[in-house]
Formats: sequence, structure tokens, C-alpha cells
Amino acid sequence: MSSWRGENDSDEGNLRYFLQNLATHRFEECLDVARMSHKFSQQFYEVIGKQCLKYVELNIAELAFQMCKNVGMVYSIQSIK
Repeated sequence: MSSWRGENDSDEGNLRYFLQNLATHRFEECLDVARMSHKFSQQFYEVIGKQCLKYVELNIAELAFQMCKNVGMVYSIQSIK
């Protein structure tokens, strides 16, 4: 995972790093990749939000759903909190 080059990485490199961090539940790192990726950012945020809900990481889930403009999920998370 240390070979990720941030915003200078390719789409494939960003995707690989995102999936590696998602598999290890490093959701904040996934958010960093989503911020850097222009091609997949909306999909990344949606996946992060769903995975965070699965593992009850409500703060990160709320942020991810805010970034992909899923207002309904943001309100639902806020009501749970």
C-alpha cells in the first residue's frame, strides 16, 4: 500500500489503493483516495458510506454521503446519531 502516489497516481493505482484500504477498514484513507480521484470519486464516496454503515462508523459514513450528495442518507445517519 505504500506505493500509492496520491494525486499523481493513475486511475488504476487509485482504485487499487482504495480497494486495499477498504478491505482493511481504513476508511479515512479511502476518503483521501476519493478526494484525489476525479474519475471514480462519486462511486468511491458511495462505497465508503455503505461500508461505514456496515461497521457502524457513522461519522465517516455521514461525511461520505455528504460528499456524494446523498441527502437522504445524511439525514438518516443524523437521526441515528
